[in-house]
Amino acid sequence: MVDGKPVKIISEEVDSTGESKVKVTTKRLVKRRWQNSVNYVDRQDQNRSLLMDAYMTVPAKYLRFEGCEPGSQDDAECLKYRAQYLKEYAVVDEPTHFSVGDGGRDPIIRLNLYRRYGGTHVVSVSSLKEADEAIRFLEKRDGKWVDISGTVVPKFDPENNYEPGRYDTTIEVRGKKTNAEQESEYGPRLYALVWKDGKFEVEK
Repeated sequence: MVDGKPVKIISEEVDSTGESKVKVTTKRLVKRRWQNSVNYVDRQDQNRSLLMDAYMTVPAKYLRFEGCEPGSQDDAECLKYRAQYLKEYAVVDEPTHFSVGDGGRDPIIRLNLYRRYGGTHVVSVSSLKEADEAIRFLEKRDGKWVDISGTVVPKFDPENNYEPGRYDTTIEVRGKKTNAEQESEYGPRLYALVWKDGKFEVEK
């Protein structure tokens, strides 16, 4: 508080234009004067940090743990599973992707990171449970995760299957299988989504 009014005391600016390093400029208000500090963070380390933040903070309904089905508003009952889940199951960790789970009663959870210029990013959260996979594309705004699937993904249809790549930002899109006895888990390939200039574009 300054003169009885709330004021900003810290801000952080992220410059992700470097190929291997991310420039982080932190500004702190000290005795009514701004003091700046600059740090350079390895891009892959920051990617992992952003993905881990998403895993630990997205609403529980997107993860679909046992007792946390879609639509659940009671995150408190589900928070304890997140850290425990990481300890129990090996994590597949790539520069912009990680997944955790064994495909049993609880789901296999996959998260992918899609960076925008200027430091913002989108995270896809996929939960595969008993052959049923649900995916959403989220963005953090003012500390809260917002579902932007319908705006960031062209022709987004939750009935389709979206398969994010482990090593790149391309997503294969397939239709739902029409025959329950098909050996293939997914239906025919429809198209690919390619991340370009901060948004997805359809590529046949």
